[in-house]
Amino acid sequence: MTSSDGITWTARTAAAANTWYGVCWSPELQLFCAVSHTGTSRIMTSSNGITWTGRTAPEANDWKSVVWSPQLSLFCAVAKSGTNRVMFSHDGINWKARAASATNQWYSICWSPELSMFCAVSNDGSARVMTSKYGVPTKYNSLLTAPSKIYIDPSSVNVGIGTTTPSYRLDVIDNARIGLASGNA
Repeated sequence: MTSSDGITWTARTAAAANTWYGVCWSPELQLFCAVSHTGTSRIMTSSNGITWTGRTAPEANDWKSVVWSPQLSLFCAVAKSGTNRVMFSHDGINWKARAASATNQWYSICWSPELSMFCAVSNDGSARVMTSKYGVPTKYNSLLTAPSKIYIDPSSVNVGIGTTTPSYRLDVIDNARIGLASGNA
């Protein structure tokens, strides 16, 4: 459903007859993104809320919630079940899955720009809250505080500037200068 005033709603056709749980908006990408726990395409995106396109999730999990971080240019979603219960995407189309901090049933996630942190909650387990600076559990989370143009690939630890698919330890897609200042060893 869509509404311009929150009072009058119009029914819309989803990309698939799945059970949809979470939806969010990216003003930077001009894109809605929704997640589901059923079906073949467990992600759907729309630029207008009217026409939706099904997308393939990296794992057929019970996805519950999705959020957008404008500071990181990143969608992040959590799942109730599955092996890797966190997934993330820079464009809403191509997604990567990662293990959560615990195999809890994760139900909701939000982004805090003031803390530069994602926070997710669960209804089970001993630790029912998990946080992440970059949407993926990694020991490198505290390296940067505002990496809107910087990307760290958690699996390879490659760093990209101007690219979200770094092929080298430092992969710069733009002009760069590397050198030592006079007097440094």
